[in-house]
Amino acid sequence: MILNLFDEILFWEDIKPVADFYDEVKRKYFPPGVFFPTDEQAYRAAWEDFYKTEIPTKEDFLRRCDIYVKKGGPVWIFGRSQSCDELSEVKFKKAILYSKTEHGKEIAESKKSMFEHRAPEFWSIYSENAVWKDDASILELTVGGGCGTTCVMSRMGPENVYCGIDIDFVCAKNADALARHFGINGLGLAASLWDIPFKDDTFDTVCSNQGLEELREIPTVMREAARVLKKHGKMVLHVRLLERTQSPRYFKRFGIDDRAEQIKLLRDLRLFESPEQVIELAAESGLRLEHRTDDVVWGSILVFEK
Repeated sequence: MILNLFDEILFWEDIKPVADFYDEVKRKYFPPGVFFPTDEQAYRAAWEDFYKTEIPTKEDFLRRCDIYVKKGGPVWIFGRSQSCDELSEVKFKKAILYSKTEHGKEIAESKKSMFEHRAPEFWSIYSENAVWKDDASILELTVGGGCGTTCVMSRMGPENVYCGIDIDFVCAKNADALARHFGINGLGLAASLWDIPFKDDTFDTVCSNQGLEELREIPTVMREAARVLKKHGKMVLHVRLLERTQSPRYFKRFGIDDRAEQIKLLRDLRLFESPEQVIELAAESGLRLEHRTDDVVWGSILVFEK
Protein backbone atom coordinates (compact mmCIF):
# COMPACT_ATOMS: atom_id res chain seq x y z
CA MET A 1 0.00 0.00 0.00
CA ILE A 2 1.20 3.48 -0.84
CA LEU A 3 -0.68 6.40 0.71
CA ASN A 4 -0.57 9.85 -0.83
CA LEU A 5 0.67 12.83 1.13
CA PHE A 6 -2.70 14.12 2.32
CA ASP A 7 -3.74 10.66 3.50
CA GLU A 8 -0.53 10.59 5.53
CA ILE A 9 -1.18 13.99 7.06
CA LEU A 10 -4.85 13.36 7.86
CA PHE A 11 -4.46 9.83 9.21
CA TRP A 12 -0.96 9.69 10.66
CA GLU A 13 -2.32 9.19 14.17
CA ASP A 14 -4.82 6.48 13.14
CA ILE A 15 -3.56 5.00 9.89
CA LYS A 16 -5.55 1.74 10.18
CA PRO A 17 -8.92 2.98 8.82
CA VAL A 18 -7.48 4.28 5.56
CA ALA A 19 -5.20 1.25 5.22
CA ASP A 20 -8.11 -1.15 5.68
CA PHE A 21 -10.28 0.76 3.23
CA TYR A 22 -7.47 0.81 0.68
CA ASP A 23 -7.28 -2.98 0.86
CA GLU A 24 -11.06 -3.24 0.52
CA VAL A 25 -11.35 -1.12 -2.63
CA LYS A 26 -8.26 -2.74 -4.10
CA ARG A 27 -9.89 -6.17 -3.85
CA LYS A 28 -13.13 -4.83 -5.30
CA TYR A 29 -11.89 -2.67 -8.18
CA PHE A 30 -8.42 -4.00 -8.98
CA PRO A 31 -8.44 -7.72 -9.83
CA PRO A 32 -5.01 -9.39 -10.15
CA GLY A 33 -3.03 -7.94 -13.03
CA VAL A 34 -5.31 -4.89 -13.43
CA PHE A 35 -3.61 -1.47 -13.02
CA PHE A 36 -6.68 0.78 -13.44
CA PRO A 37 -10.01 0.47 -11.59
CA THR A 38 -12.60 -1.65 -13.37
CA ASP A 39 -15.21 1.03 -12.58
CA GLU A 40 -13.54 4.44 -12.25
CA GLN A 41 -16.72 6.28 -11.26
CA ALA A 42 -17.68 3.80 -8.54
CA TYR A 43 -14.11 3.69 -7.28
CA ARG A 44 -13.93 7.46 -6.85
CA ALA A 45 -17.40 7.56 -5.28
CA ALA A 46 -16.32 4.94 -2.73
CA TRP A 47 -13.36 7.09 -1.70
CA GLU A 48 -15.57 10.18 -1.42
CA ASP A 49 -17.98 8.30 0.86
CA PHE A 50 -15.07 7.06 2.96
CA TYR A 51 -13.67 10.54 3.47
CA LYS A 52 -17.04 12.06 4.33
CA THR A 53 -17.56 9.32 6.91
CA GLU A 54 -14.14 9.63 8.53
CA ILE A 55 -13.77 13.42 8.15
CA PRO A 56 -17.30 14.80 7.69
CA THR A 57 -16.68 18.58 7.78
CA LYS A 58 -14.20 21.24 6.74
CA GLU A 59 -13.58 21.91 10.43
CA ASP A 60 -12.61 18.26 10.97
CA PHE A 61 -10.26 18.46 8.00
CA LEU A 62 -8.58 21.63 9.25
CA ARG A 63 -8.34 20.24 12.78
CA ARG A 64 -6.42 17.20 11.52
CA CYS A 65 -4.16 19.42 9.44
CA ASP A 66 -3.50 21.64 12.45
CA ILE A 67 -2.40 18.65 14.54
CA TYR A 68 0.16 17.79 11.86
CA VAL A 69 1.32 21.41 11.51
CA LYS A 70 2.00 21.62 15.23
CA LYS A 71 4.29 18.58 15.10
CA GLY A 72 6.70 20.94 13.38
CA GLY A 73 8.76 18.36 11.52
CA PRO A 74 8.80 15.07 9.62
CA VAL A 75 6.51 12.38 11.00
CA TRP A 76 7.32 8.83 9.90
CA ILE A 77 4.14 6.85 9.29
CA PHE A 78 4.35 3.11 9.74
CA GLY A 79 2.62 1.40 6.84
CA ARG A 80 3.23 4.32 4.47
CA SER A 81 4.60 1.75 2.07
CA GLN A 82 4.59 -1.96 2.68
CA SER A 83 7.35 -2.12 0.09
CA CYS A 84 9.62 -0.27 2.50
CA ASP A 85 8.28 -0.98 5.99
CA GLU A 86 7.33 -4.63 5.84
CA LEU A 87 8.45 -6.33 2.67
CA SER A 88 6.26 -9.36 2.00
CA GLU A 89 7.30 -12.32 -0.12
CA VAL A 90 4.96 -11.10 -2.87
CA LYS A 91 6.52 -7.63 -2.85
CA PHE A 92 10.02 -9.09 -2.73
CA LYS A 93 9.36 -11.26 -5.80
CA LYS A 94 7.75 -8.30 -7.56
CA ALA A 95 10.83 -6.20 -6.84
CA ILE A 96 13.06 -8.88 -8.40
CA LEU A 97 10.90 -8.87 -11.54
CA TYR A 98 10.98 -5.07 -11.62
CA SER A 99 14.78 -5.04 -11.54
CA LYS A 100 15.17 -7.15 -14.70
CA THR A 101 16.46 -5.77 -17.99
CA GLU A 102 13.23 -6.71 -19.75
CA HIS A 103 11.24 -4.50 -17.39
CA GLY A 104 13.65 -1.62 -18.01
CA LYS A 105 13.14 -1.98 -21.75
CA GLU A 106 9.38 -1.94 -21.25
CA ILE A 107 9.54 1.28 -19.20
CA ALA A 108 11.93 2.99 -21.61
CA GLU A 109 9.82 2.18 -24.66
CA SER A 110 6.63 3.37 -22.96
CA LYS A 111 8.23 6.78 -22.21
CA LYS A 112 10.06 7.18 -25.52
CA SER A 113 7.26 8.97 -27.38
CA MET A 114 7.09 11.63 -24.67
CA PHE A 115 10.70 12.67 -25.20
CA GLU A 116 10.66 12.30 -28.98
CA HIS A 117 7.26 13.68 -29.94
CA ARG A 118 5.24 15.33 -27.15
CA ALA A 119 7.75 17.83 -25.74
CA PRO A 120 11.28 17.02 -26.93
CA GLU A 121 12.77 20.49 -26.38
CA PHE A 122 11.33 20.77 -22.88
CA TRP A 123 12.61 17.35 -21.81
CA SER A 124 16.03 17.94 -23.38
CA ILE A 125 16.50 20.90 -21.00
CA TYR A 126 15.92 18.53 -18.09
CA SER A 127 18.33 15.84 -19.30
CA GLU A 128 21.04 18.23 -20.56
CA ASN A 129 21.26 19.91 -17.18
CA ALA A 130 21.09 16.67 -15.22
CA VAL A 131 23.93 15.15 -17.28
CA TRP A 132 25.87 18.38 -17.59
CA LYS A 133 29.34 16.86 -17.86
CA ASP A 134 30.77 13.56 -19.07
CA ASP A 135 31.66 12.26 -15.62
CA ALA A 136 28.76 13.75 -13.64
CA SER A 137 27.56 11.74 -10.65
CA ILE A 138 23.76 11.96 -10.51
CA LEU A 139 21.29 11.52 -7.66
CA GLU A 140 17.62 11.29 -8.62
CA LEU A 141 15.00 11.82 -5.91
CA THR A 142 11.75 9.84 -6.37
CA VAL A 143 12.21 7.24 -9.10
CA GLY A 144 8.46 6.64 -9.35
CA GLY A 145 7.25 5.40 -12.72
CA GLY A 146 10.61 5.92 -14.41
CA CYS A 147 9.82 8.82 -16.73
CA GLY A 148 12.52 11.16 -15.42
CA THR A 149 14.89 8.25 -14.94
CA THR A 150 14.48 7.21 -18.58
CA CYS A 151 15.04 10.79 -19.72
CA VAL A 152 18.29 11.09 -17.75
CA MET A 153 19.70 7.60 -18.37
CA SER A 154 19.14 7.81 -22.12
CA ARG A 155 21.66 10.67 -22.12
CA MET A 156 24.26 9.16 -19.78
CA GLY A 157 27.65 7.94 -20.96
CA PRO A 158 30.14 5.35 -19.62
CA GLU A 159 31.77 7.82 -17.17
CA ASN A 160 28.52 8.91 -15.52
CA VAL A 161 27.20 7.27 -12.36
CA TYR A 162 23.62 7.32 -11.12
CA CYS A 163 21.70 6.61 -7.93
CA GLY A 164 17.91 6.79 -7.66
CA ILE A 165 16.22 7.09 -4.26
CA ASP A 166 12.59 6.30 -3.55
CA ILE A 167 10.79 5.43 -0.34
CA ASP A 168 9.13 2.55 -2.18
CA PHE A 169 11.39 -0.48 -2.61
CA VAL A 170 9.62 -1.69 -5.76
CA CYS A 171 9.83 1.75 -7.40
CA ALA A 172 13.54 1.88 -6.56
CA LYS A 173 13.99 -1.34 -8.50
CA ASN A 174 12.72 0.43 -11.62
CA ALA A 175 16.02 2.31 -11.57
CA ASP A 176 17.94 -0.97 -11.50
CA ALA A 177 16.00 -2.27 -14.49
CA LEU A 178 16.51 0.91 -16.50
CA ALA A 179 20.23 0.97 -15.65
CA ARG A 180 20.56 -2.58 -16.97
CA HIS A 181 18.58 -1.72 -20.10
CA PHE A 182 20.68 1.35 -20.89
CA GLY A 183 23.94 -0.30 -19.82
CA ILE A 184 24.93 2.52 -17.49
CA ASN A 185 26.51 2.63 -14.03
CA GLY A 186 23.50 2.99 -11.75
CA LEU A 187 21.30 1.55 -9.03
CA GLY A 188 18.16 2.27 -7.02
CA LEU A 189 17.93 2.61 -3.23
CA ALA A 190 14.89 2.54 -0.95
CA ALA A 191 15.65 5.31 1.55
CA SER A 192 14.24 8.39 3.24
CA LEU A 193 14.60 11.73 1.48
CA TRP A 194 14.53 13.42 4.90
CA ASP A 195 17.84 11.79 5.79
CA ILE A 196 19.60 11.00 2.51
CA PRO A 197 22.22 8.28 3.16
CA PHE A 198 25.19 10.10 1.59
CA LYS A 199 27.89 12.41 2.90
CA ASP A 200 27.96 16.14 2.18
CA ASP A 201 29.11 17.20 -1.31
CA THR A 202 28.74 13.76 -2.93
CA PHE A 203 26.94 14.41 -6.25
CA ASP A 204 27.46 16.69 -9.24
CA THR A 205 23.71 16.66 -9.91
CA VAL A 206 20.59 16.23 -7.83
CA CYS A 207 17.42 15.96 -9.91
CA SER A 208 13.75 15.14 -9.50
CA ASN A 209 10.99 14.81 -12.07
CA GLN A 210 7.59 15.82 -10.66
CA GLY A 211 8.53 14.42 -7.28
CA LEU A 212 8.28 17.39 -4.92
CA GLU A 213 4.55 17.67 -5.51
CA GLU A 214 4.03 14.21 -4.01
CA LEU A 215 6.33 14.59 -0.99
CA ARG A 216 5.79 15.81 2.53
CA GLU A 217 8.24 18.10 4.30
CA ILE A 218 9.52 19.99 1.26
CA PRO A 219 11.84 22.28 3.30
CA THR A 220 13.58 19.22 4.80
CA VAL A 221 13.92 17.54 1.39
CA MET A 222 15.41 20.68 -0.16
CA ARG A 223 17.96 21.06 2.65
CA GLU A 224 19.03 17.43 2.34
CA ALA A 225 19.25 17.64 -1.45
CA ALA A 226 21.43 20.75 -1.21
CA ARG A 227 23.63 19.12 1.44
CA VAL A 228 24.66 16.17 -0.75
CA LEU A 229 25.23 18.38 -3.81
CA LYS A 230 28.83 19.37 -4.58
CA LYS A 231 29.88 23.01 -4.76
CA HIS A 232 29.19 24.31 -8.30
CA GLY A 233 26.93 21.28 -8.81
CA LYS A 234 23.45 21.52 -10.37
CA MET A 235 20.03 20.82 -8.94
CA VAL A 236 17.45 20.18 -11.66
CA LEU A 237 13.80 20.06 -10.61
CA HIS A 238 10.76 19.54 -12.80
CA VAL A 239 7.62 20.66 -10.95
CA ARG A 240 4.02 20.69 -12.10
CA LEU A 241 1.44 23.44 -11.84
CA LEU A 242 -0.42 23.33 -8.53
CA GLU A 243 -3.65 22.65 -10.43
CA ARG A 244 -2.16 19.40 -11.71
CA THR A 245 -1.20 18.08 -8.28
CA GLN A 246 -3.39 16.06 -5.92
CA SER A 247 -3.89 18.92 -3.43
CA PRO A 248 -6.80 20.68 -5.22
CA ARG A 249 -8.86 17.48 -4.99
CA TYR A 250 -8.73 17.63 -1.21
CA PHE A 251 -9.43 21.36 -1.14
CA LYS A 252 -12.50 20.85 -3.33
CA ARG A 253 -13.69 17.94 -1.19
CA PHE A 254 -13.80 20.17 1.90
CA GLY A 255 -14.88 23.42 0.30
CA ILE A 256 -11.55 25.26 0.45
CA ASP A 257 -11.89 27.29 -2.76
CA ASP A 258 -10.00 30.47 -1.90
CA ARG A 259 -6.51 30.37 -3.43
CA ALA A 260 -4.93 32.39 -0.62
CA GLU A 261 -6.33 29.95 1.95
CA GLN A 262 -5.05 27.01 -0.10
CA ILE A 263 -1.52 28.47 -0.34
CA LYS A 264 -1.38 29.26 3.38
CA LEU A 265 -2.48 25.72 4.22
CA LEU A 266 0.13 24.18 1.92
CA ARG A 267 2.87 26.37 3.40
CA ASP A 268 1.82 25.58 6.98
CA LEU A 269 1.78 21.85 6.14
CA ARG A 270 5.22 22.15 4.50
CA LEU A 271 3.93 20.84 1.16
CA PHE A 272 4.67 21.94 -2.41
CA GLU A 273 2.86 25.12 -3.37
CA SER A 274 4.66 26.70 -6.35
CA PRO A 275 7.97 27.03 -8.24
CA GLU A 276 8.50 30.30 -6.37
CA GLN A 277 8.39 28.44 -3.05
CA VAL A 278 11.04 25.99 -4.34
CA ILE A 279 13.25 28.88 -5.51
CA GLU A 280 12.93 30.50 -2.08
CA LEU A 281 13.85 27.28 -0.25
CA ALA A 282 16.76 26.65 -2.62
CA ALA A 283 18.16 30.13 -1.92
CA GLU A 284 17.98 29.42 1.82
CA SER A 285 20.18 26.36 1.19
CA GLY A 286 22.79 28.27 -0.79
CA LEU A 287 21.52 27.53 -4.30
CA ARG A 288 21.29 30.15 -7.06
CA LEU A 289 18.62 29.92 -9.78
CA GLU A 290 20.51 29.56 -13.05
CA HIS A 291 17.69 28.84 -15.47
CA ARG A 292 13.89 28.51 -15.47
CA THR A 293 11.68 27.13 -18.25
CA ASP A 294 7.89 27.32 -17.95
CA ASP A 295 5.29 25.42 -19.96
CA VAL A 296 1.50 25.73 -19.60
CA VAL A 297 1.11 21.94 -19.77
CA TRP A 298 4.26 20.49 -18.25
CA GLY A 299 4.96 23.02 -15.51
CA SER A 300 8.45 24.36 -14.76
CA ILE A 301 12.04 23.16 -14.97
CA LEU A 302 14.20 24.89 -12.38
CA VAL A 303 17.99 24.65 -12.65
CA PHE A 304 20.08 25.77 -9.67
CA GLU A 305 23.82 26.00 -9.03
CA LYS A 306 25.41 25.56 -5.61
